Amino acid sequence: MNLKSIFANKVFKNFSYLTIASIFGQLLSLVAIQQLTTVIKPEHYGIYTYLISQGLLLVRISSFGNNNIVIRKISRNISLSKSIGLSTLIYRLLIIFVSSLLYLVYDYFFGQLTNTQLMLIILFTVISSSSFIFEWVFTGQQKLKAVAIINFCTNLSWLLFVIFLVDGTSDPTDIFFLYALSQFIKLVLYAIMAIVNRVFVAQQFKALFKLGFSINKESWPYFAMILLLLPLSSLDNNFLDLNSTNIEKGYFNLAKRLIGPLSLMNTMLITAIFPNIASMWASNKEKFVTIMTKGFPIFILLGTFICFGFSLFCEEVVMLIFDDEYLPAVVVCQIQVWYFLFFSIDFLMGTFLGASDREKTILKFAVIYCCICAPSMYVGSYYGAVGISVALLVSFIIAMAITWQLFKKVMQTRMKDCNGSFLITVILLVLSLVITQVYPVHFVLKVILFLGIGAIMGVKSMKTIKALKI
Repeated sequence: MNLKSIFANKVFKNFSYLTIASIFGQLLSLVAIQQLTTVIKPEHYGIYTYLISQGLLLVRISSFGNNNIVIRKISRNISLSKSIGLSTLIYRLLIIFVSSLLYLVYDYFFGQLTNTQLMLIILFTVISSSSFIFEWVFTGQQKLKAVAIINFCTNLSWLLFVIFLVDGTSDPTDIFFLYALSQFIKLVLYAIMAIVNRVFVAQQFKALFKLGFSINKESWPYFAMILLLLPLSSLDNNFLDLNSTNIEKGYFNLAKRLIGPLSLMNTMLITAIFPNIASMWASNKEKFVTIMTKGFPIFILLGTFICFGFSLFCEEVVMLIFDDEYLPAVVVCQIQVWYFLFFSIDFLMGTFLGASDREKTILKFAVIYCCICAPSMYVGSYYGAVGISVALLVSFIIAMAITWQLFKKVMQTRMKDCNGSFLITVILLVLSLVITQVYPVHFVLKVILFLGIGAIMGVKSMKTIKALKI
């Protein structure tokens, strides 16, 4: 495998577009967070981020789990892009209507949101859900350069709003309105890009309701999975809202925002490879298995190294960027970044299962995670942001010990090369917490340790990469 073939590869190009744009976009997002936390207190930041989390909760439910199905169908037959996109939108709006009614009932009995906040959450849901449909169409057609540009522009618009329109007197609801406005700009940009890139040209509408029903029928295991995984993905803020304080929500969500760049890049990588491996499963199963067995150890090692570095230097980053009143978020970040790694591994497992049409196995995964993690998170939420983060990390690792064995059984492969990668992950997880929280070491020693481990893991990864044929 030479450099020329790598640079010419479509997956590499797509990932490069998304990576470059996301790096600059996340830098803008980080500056926006820094500006925001400078002018508002942790309590108000907690309220603002809670409103976003509730909007994303409805977005997740209304997706009906059909993102991978839509991308897969378009990647296999681009001529259906218009019909698939419109039929998905129709059903999406219907589901948003129903889920919004259910959320209003929930808020009446358990929530404390105002009518204005509820209206903005629903509006945010409609805008964001519509944007995601455009994104899936572009992704299915592997036009990810447009996706990268739009995401960057969205982050830029949000930063400008924060700099020029937010100050110490801004209400959390007003800030959330500006955030929703930045998402509306994203939707408009997608509509413009769709015209410029002619993604719907020379296509016919046909059997929209029938097609949409077929997609949703095929997506039901994903939707069931979403419902089962809501405690892990979306109800953490609700648990804290019921059992803790707005300040703890602020620390918890700030940690999630700091990990956001890592999460976005991981999502971009897996998004970039999904259309390719989905079509590969149908055309070349042997290559599909090779990519999976050789790629997983590399993914785990690279993720471990990144999370180890993040955990080592998290305190210095928070002290440099944020006020001292946000320092309690450091340990929350360090715990959450390791959960992010294990979640990413599970996400990759689900991607390969989805690409090989094994949605029912993904549903089994969700049942396992829900039964083990949800009760732990609820109990942990009584102990604030640290408590719920520890509960999520420990319970997720326990659950993943089961799902990993199930994954290997279903995919009919032993994945022996991953055993060493997992062992390294556990060792570095413990080491990072010990030398930062239990027996803190000097910054210089952390740098030396980070570089030394990076060199060792780099050599090991390169040996595996040589056997990987993309």
